[in-house]
Amino acid sequence: MLRRIAILLCLLLTLMSSNAIAQVRKKPAPKPVAAAAPTGPKKTRILFLLDCSGSMLANMDGDSRMNVAKRLLSELIDSLSTKPNLEIALRAYGHQSDRTEADCYDSKLEVGFWPKNTTAIKNRLKTLQAKGNTPISYSLEQSARDFPKDPNAENLVILITDGLESCNRDPCAVAAALRSKNINLKPFIIGVGSDADFKTAYSCVGQYFDAKSAQGFKSVLRKIVRQTLNKTTVTVSLLNHVNLPKETNLNMSFYNAQNGEVIYDIVHYLDGRGLPDTLSIDPAITYNLVINSIPAVEKKNVVINAGMHNNISVKVPQGNLMVTHPLSSGYGKTLPVMIRQGKNLLNVQAINTPQPYLMGTYDVEVLTLPRTVMKNVNIQGGKNTTIDIPGPGLVNITDNVAGYGGIYEVREDGQEVLIYNLSRGSRVSLSIQPGEYKVVYRSAKAINSKFTAVKYFTVEATGSVVDVTLF
Repeated sequence: MLRRIAILLCLLLTLMSSNAIAQVRKKPAPKPVAAAAPTGPKKTRILFLLDCSGSMLANMDGDSRMNVAKRLLSELIDSLSTKPNLEIALRAYGHQSDRTEADCYDSKLEVGFWPKNTTAIKNRLKTLQAKGNTPISYSLEQSARDFPKDPNAENLVILITDGLESCNRDPCAVAAALRSKNINLKPFIIGVGSDADFKTAYSCVGQYFDAKSAQGFKSVLRKIVRQTLNKTTVTVSLLNHVNLPKETNLNMSFYNAQNGEVIYDIVHYLDGRGLPDTLSIDPAITYNLVINSIPAVEKKNVVINAGMHNNISVKVPQGNLMVTHPLSSGYGKTLPVMIRQGKNLLNVQAINTPQPYLMGTYDVEVLTLPRTVMKNVNIQGGKNTTIDIPGPGLVNITDNVAGYGGIYEVREDGQEVLIYNLSRGSRVSLSIQPGEYKVVYRSAKAINSKFTAVKYFTVEATGSVVDVTLF
């Protein structure tokens, strides 16, 4: 009997100890969220993430920032109650523990995404009190778990705060980690009574808005919701040499300006009326837009204004370059044409094929024998530039005695350039461009270099035949 009483006492003490430990706030375990129904129109879900830290007690237009935020949020929520395919929820942070407790897990989903919850959100807003710290990073992490699993929905977080992270964490790193895991969140940040440092601190998290007064706060709130619910469209106008949007059929890449990730790859299109097609582009991201002309053109930090039509204009004035050559005369079916600007190789172009380039000057090199090089070729916008390269002649070189040597081009300025090394003891037929040349050759049996022989020859024109006999 005594043994049973002792066991019961031990169990009671254990339960009391566990209960006492539970009173100390710990990082809550992730909670599962039910998957959304797969049917019906695409939903938009907005999570309001409200800062209830002690600094929200500061004055704004004769009232506390906290009261202004609660009042304006309540008004906004009323106006959203009749919007179709829209669900809203409320998470707060800094409202459960005093600032002195330095509670970095003080964040809670107060009202989740469920139908007709506007009254519940408004009632909870009335009771929230500002008093604690600012665990923004932790709250953003938890926000990702607040949304139902619905790959077709648009999930947005509207973060309302008057302070920076107070828990020695980096909101930018958290936002980047969420993106790297393909967690579909689009944060908007409203800085309430903030200073210039806020935009720098939060621009990496999402789109930042400044609200220094109650009226400014109200305008920003409504602007964000209007942008979210109204359709966002984008056209890209590619301007030609007279600034008309007539350029087209170019590949366009939209890069995330924060991390360099390619978000969209699109080939530009003009319809039968000469108008660019309308694109659907996520407005929550700032982009670097690259038009993949030759060379490419980049427009940095492109901001898409949500809820309205946006037109992005980029100057890409192009002209065509074609290098012609009678391919049947010696070089086979292909003859590469290398296009350079300075030291940069921009393109290897096919012979006898037009290729558009941006207006400017280029160096053109054709892989004939010897190479045909033309410096500072000017490409004009809206025009075709054609370069005609003559076909080669045929040079037959016969050496009756094995030896060593090479063929040199003798240029008009007197410079002599080696263009071909002769193999020992060979007979060779070469397609060589019209011009002046010489062969320098020494027999393998010669006892010293003074027996080197030099023979000059000329390739007169396309199709001419020259026979050069060595020893």
